[in-house]
Amino acid sequence: MSEKKYAMQQMVEETGVSAHTLRYYERIGLVPEVPRAPSGHRYYLQGHMERVIFIKRLRATGMPIQRISRYFSLMKLGNSTIPDRLQVMEDHRESIEAKLCELQENLELIKYKIGMYREYMIEREKNQK
Repeated sequence: MSEKKYAMQQMVEETGVSAHTLRYYERIGLVPEVPRAPSGHRYYLQGHMERVIFIKRLRATGMPIQRISRYFSLMKLGNSTIPDRLQVMEDHRESIEAKLCELQENLELIKYKIGMYREYMIEREKNQK
């Protein structure tokens, strides 16, 4: 049984990543070489699909392309780079945790302001009666 093949449009639909972005990821080496059919059209394999989804998730967390590229460059070098890959992920986790903390602080300020405005509205309504 042969591996499932995905046309460019199927990849776009399945991953939510544009065709332009897919070609960019190929060009900079984030997605390994994509085979072509005799017609010249690209066809992606399951591994490509999984890689693109992983990249999309990393990007959604704010990981820069340069760091993603470093991670995949390390992967190509084999298991001896696992400590380095672990470090890339740990550094990124710390970055995300710091952003989450900052977002939580900002959310608390917004909640405070909402409470203030609601109290003001209640007081204003009482004084109008």
